[in-house]
Amino acid sequence: MEELKSILPKAFESLLGPNGAKVLRFHVERKLGQDMYDVFYKDPGRFYRALSDLFGIGAESLMRLVARWLNENGYLKGLDANEFVKLLKKGGEEVQVLSKSFKLPYQVGVTGESEFFVRTCVPGLDDVISGFPRGGVILVSGKPGSGKTIMSMTFLYRGALEAGERGAYVSVYEGKDRFLQLAKGLGMDFEKLEEEGLFNHIWMPITMEAGAATAVNTILEQVESIGARRLVIDSFTALKQQFKDRAEARTFLQTLFSKVVEELKCTTILIKEGDPLTGPLDFEEYVADAVLHLEKDYFDKRPLRRLEVLKLRGAEIIFPWLLCTIHEGFRVISCREVPKLREPAQYVTPEEWPPSDPPGAYTTGIPDLDHEIGGYPQGSTILFEIDPKLTFQEYVMITAPAAASFLLKGRHCLVIPSGGVSPDNMKGVSGYYGVSEQIFLERFHIFYEKGAPIRKEQNIIEVDVRNVEEAGKQLIEFGVKLVEDTGNPVLVIVGVDRVFRIVGEGMFGPISSAQDVVKQRRGLMFWIAKPIMPWIVERLAPIADMYFKITREHGCLLFYGIKPRTPLYAIQLKPDKTPPIPNLIRMV
Repeated sequence: MEELKSILPKAFESLLGPNGAKVLRFHVERKLGQDMYDVFYKDPGRFYRALSDLFGIGAESLMRLVARWLNENGYLKGLDANEFVKLLKKGGEEVQVLSKSFKLPYQVGVTGESEFFVRTCVPGLDDVISGFPRGGVILVSGKPGSGKTIMSMTFLYRGALEAGERGAYVSVYEGKDRFLQLAKGLGMDFEKLEEEGLFNHIWMPITMEAGAATAVNTILEQVESIGARRLVIDSFTALKQQFKDRAEARTFLQTLFSKVVEELKCTTILIKEGDPLTGPLDFEEYVADAVLHLEKDYFDKRPLRRLEVLKLRGAEIIFPWLLCTIHEGFRVISCREVPKLREPAQYVTPEEWPPSDPPGAYTTGIPDLDHEIGGYPQGSTILFEIDPKLTFQEYVMITAPAAASFLLKGRHCLVIPSGGVSPDNMKGVSGYYGVSEQIFLERFHIFYEKGAPIRKEQNIIEVDVRNVEEAGKQLIEFGVKLVEDTGNPVLVIVGVDRVFRIVGEGMFGPISSAQDVVKQRRGLMFWIAKPIMPWIVERLAPIADMYFKITREHGCLLFYGIKPRTPLYAIQLKPDKTPPIPNLIRMV
């Protein structure tokens, strides 16, 4: 008996943890009126009946796992898990065979996998967190429409495709056909996964008669039978309401459910309806291994979704706030720094780069943006409002591709650089898009005021700004001559902050004159407006043909159009992509 009493606590503590085993022992012994391990040795059937009274058919799942643990660690001989549970159910004298089946092993086996975390396989999420604790309970909360269901479907679908892990989706609300239809509309073919044995849909409408414990244990049985490694219960909120009281729900989740899925190595998402941030936290936030909250908000009257990582056991949360989208499936937007560009991409072939100009327009150099706006119309002026949080390297990803396209097509650029941007900065960025130093020096003309502390190169043009009217005339005449000599249009890039610093409010006259010439000669003009004086943008916006904003939120670069109005886009740049053309990801 002493050997048995030393073995069983190990089994329960391994499965439920020290605290969970204590809670279980408290409830069972309160029902039995004596030490539960004494009862198990003398009358295993009575022990099992007490466990069943507390957990319903959950007792069967728990004891099956106990038997498996005993077998794997060499404490049980001659009985598999199913036979073990059958004997417990029968009770009477026959169940006494259990006590004779225990033994002390010479060597205790080791179970489980060494990796604590498992990849979420949710696009973008594994870039910023360590993953989900393997076999852990993951609570995903949010209001209606925040993306909980789509994120959970992605967790299962990508987990099957990328990690080969079987998954099960338990729905309290909707049947299988509706689930499959929704998933297919998002590009997820769960029917194919089901044919390959990688997915099961379980419709589990909760009834008061059956009770939550019975429903959950039916789920666990199916999870164990198919060997699922990923599980979603949609929703735990509905399930929790079927428990007799809050204490029963907490005991069940903490001492049975969470430990059973951990033993099965089945990482489980519980969907919770509502916002834990606006009210008191419930027990599930404390029990769960990870807590994620989704919310739908608006940014300048455009939808924007956020994901907050409230808790992640075993890992440091470096980026607690993340942006996400449900466009073409759930995706987290990387909030890491913009990759630093290293080597100029001189080997880019003409077939790949630059893109062709759309009819009646010039390419933006960004296929996603060309598709959205049809390119920059010939003769147009484009206003770019730059958030003060952004660096040159960040916002130039939107403007540089168009400039490089001009240069590589034999056209010229005239530039009044923004403050803090040097000729070396501009030459370096051009090189990443295949522009050689020779082409840069011959076709990229940079205007500076006389006396500016810069190294003189052949493409640096000094302007005497003491006479504003003459300085503006000099720039316009230079551009017109280039158009006449080459027969090609010119791109004019104006750093509005520099012009304002030099000229003041008198800048609007020369800028408007240059705009008229650009329109007449069917060229292109960029106004790069940093918020030195907010009213400047207000004055420029009405006369610009297009008006875009580039900003940053929770570390993510965002881009959108005011004129024309566009959706909100996240700017994503792959560090190994050549040339470094950003992808624009629609935020919906």
